[in-house]
Amino acid sequence: MRPIIQAFSIGLLTASVLLGFIYIQTEKPNNESSETEVSLTDEDAKDYLENRGFAVVNGQEYEDLVRQKQQLESEIDEINESETDSEQESTEKFIFEVESGMTLNDIASELEQLNIIDDAQSFSQFMEEEGYSRGVQLGEFELHNRLTYEQIAEILTR
Repeated sequence: MRPIIQAFSIGLLTASVLLGFIYIQTEKPNNESSETEVSLTDEDAKDYLENRGFAVVNGQEYEDLVRQKQQLESEIDEINESETDSEQESTEKFIFEVESGMTLNDIASELEQLNIIDDAQSFSQFMEEEGYSRGVQLGEFELHNRLTYEQIAEILTR
């Protein structure tokens, strides 16, 4: 059995060497696209990209844009922080009590007096049209002057 395996191995080795020699010696077909070298200048590349709708900037311009972006982001953060501070200062919280026998108009008038809503009549109309008027609960509710009509209605009808 051993001589058979040795003969088979020698046959494979000989075939591999022969195929390798043929592969190396044969000429490869000329492929013009792989051998043709295209010279592309920076200006040509820039024109090509601009024609395709890209914005082309050099390294210094890019760094300037990044710096401007960071400055604008920091300004936006400062503005947001100052707005948050002013909103917190202008928000007034109230404990509002709905007592037995109060009508929707009484509730709306009291909310208007506390500056929680701007217009008692429009609030009453909203409560009626949206179906909240029948669900107003008795009790104490924490409200503040930055709530919408819908948010107030949700709180009062829980």
